[in-house]
Amino acid sequence: MKRYCLLLGLLAALPPLPGAPVPAPEKLLPRDTLAFMTVPDMARAEADYRKCAGWLFWQDPALKPFKDKFLAKFNKDITQPFEKELGIKFADYLDLARGQLTLAVTRNDWEGQKDQSPGFLLLLDAKEKSEQLAKNLAEVRKKWVDAGKQIKTEKIRNTEFTTLIVMSDDLRNVFNKVFPDPMEGWESLDGPAKKKKPENKKIEIIVGQSDTLLIVGGSAKDIEKIMALQSGGGAPALADSPQYQADHQALFRRALVYGWVNLKSIIETATKSLDEATPDPNRNPLGLSPKTAISALGLNGLNSAAFAAEESPEGSLMTLYLGAQESGRKGLLKILSPEAKDAGPAPFVPADATKFNRWRLDLKKAWAELEKTLNEISPALLGTLTFFETAIKQQDPNFDLRKNLIENLGDDIISYEKAPERLSFEALTAQPTLFLLASPDPEKLLATVKALSGLAAMGPRRGGGAAPAKPEEREFLGRKIVTMPPSPQFNMRGERQGERRLNLCANAGYLAISYDSAMLEEYLRHAGNPGKPLRDKPGLTEAAQKVGGMNTGLFGYENQAQTMRILLEVLKKDSATLQDLITLSPIGSRLGMAEDSKVFKEWFDFSLLPDYSKISKYFDMTVFAGAASADGLTLKFFTPRPPQLKP
Repeated sequence: MKRYCLLLGLLAALPPLPGAPVPAPEKLLPRDTLAFMTVPDMARAEADYRKCAGWLFWQDPALKPFKDKFLAKFNKDITQPFEKELGIKFADYLDLARGQLTLAVTRNDWEGQKDQSPGFLLLLDAKEKSEQLAKNLAEVRKKWVDAGKQIKTEKIRNTEFTTLIVMSDDLRNVFNKVFPDPMEGWESLDGPAKKKKPENKKIEIIVGQSDTLLIVGGSAKDIEKIMALQSGGGAPALADSPQYQADHQALFRRALVYGWVNLKSIIETATKSLDEATPDPNRNPLGLSPKTAISALGLNGLNSAAFAAEESPEGSLMTLYLGAQESGRKGLLKILSPEAKDAGPAPFVPADATKFNRWRLDLKKAWAELEKTLNEISPALLGTLTFFETAIKQQDPNFDLRKNLIENLGDDIISYEKAPERLSFEALTAQPTLFLLASPDPEKLLATVKALSGLAAMGPRRGGGAAPAKPEEREFLGRKIVTMPPSPQFNMRGERQGERRLNLCANAGYLAISYDSAMLEEYLRHAGNPGKPLRDKPGLTEAAQKVGGMNTGLFGYENQAQTMRILLEVLKKDSATLQDLITLSPIGSRLGMAEDSKVFKEWFDFSLLPDYSKISKYFDMTVFAGAASADGLTLKFFTPRPPQLKP
């Protein structure tokens, strides 16, 4: 018996037999993996994505002038400098990925303390290109030694691994060479404060090849676990986790790309280091405690998070998921859980809407849960609501927040947009939009909102200034429209640019709200006879079935054929606004756009974009739906294959 056990131990210590297939990611990663993202089969993923509308659009000859100029600049200013500094060619390794390509975060020795950090792993299965992988690794080792950099070798389960040793300052220097800081060297008494230099730490990257598998990590213990699982050893794998098993069966079986996060483990570990002492009332008057807030918001009820991307002849599907048992949901998670009710386009939503969203959120229940959550976080927080109501009662003693406002909220929120009249980025940020809030008594809800606005206008004024404007009323087709006092409007740069006024009207069980008076009037004019409704759009019902239907409590739609047409025209006609925004951003400054305005066009020459008619065949619509089950919350997006691309 002892000899038998010894033999098994020796076999487990040996590397896997040449040519043995690499296990699936979940069978290769250790059970204590905190998060990972994977393409389980690169060859299959590449083949399938080359058929999807997005890939065909990117490869269209009409887009070639814009694409070639952008890629040439990207390679010249980013890819090539990084490759020169690091001494590698990225394509040499990406082209080798024929099986899985996995990036993972492991627990390592992390227990929530500041001086601890999780580990990382990069796994790449070269399959039939394993010999080329071995040559590439040998070349990296040679270049590293020739450059005088530190290196060491060690054996892990009888396989040689190389540890590349680099200082954190060296990595920062590489980054700063590729992305120079425009403020570097300009620190002065009148300028920005000089940055504190980060600690220069030693970083060890362990690299090796086990059969066809490239393994890169920061911990020998993590790599040893990978090799044990690769050889069929008995170490617990991620696939042995019940939570992961359930998520995998529900989400990943047909996915080309997927990822998973062990939220329960991360939250439990991260909260270990939180201070449990009683907050100092002088520095924390509300008595806020991070641990209490996490519990009250329901975040410690989260088990996992995941995403999965699928391709099929019908279209592209993306699924986002939060694992949280229904029995343990509270706070934010309970508020966000949609009820299974009809969320499809209402009959009055017109077919020319560019976007539509509907959420069957019971606002009365949501308010009650919000009060409960605030009180659990800190009774003082809930007290701020009481203070607000008391302030209003000073103006109107008969005002009752719950009776006048909360009790008049319903369980339906609808919004839809239409195309802007002008083609500019400013117009895109203020597209005609109509919001509708369901109410058991919309007229009373409108009166309450109007009264609240009027009470706010009656508040104390400084310096004896003129009295603020009050809401105005007008009649339209037998309905009362209330127009609120003007409020400032800001452009995309944050600059004040004129004013706008909010319009409200009670109609057919909803309180309609819009900054665009013409859109509100159109809704009232056609509410009983909308003409061609969105719900009758060809293909909409079929697309909705791919995301679970329209009866899950949350549903949305986007007419990509229209939104992409508008965006393309705006990019060509008003690129100056986008240039200003990107130039002032940190990445724009790092790329030199702030110093030379011509640099932006070297990256993004929108004048080279084609007419929309040449690429319109790649766009149709996108739908999404959210649902709550006993196990968690799901949000699915589906983009059907455009009709012009179907065989």
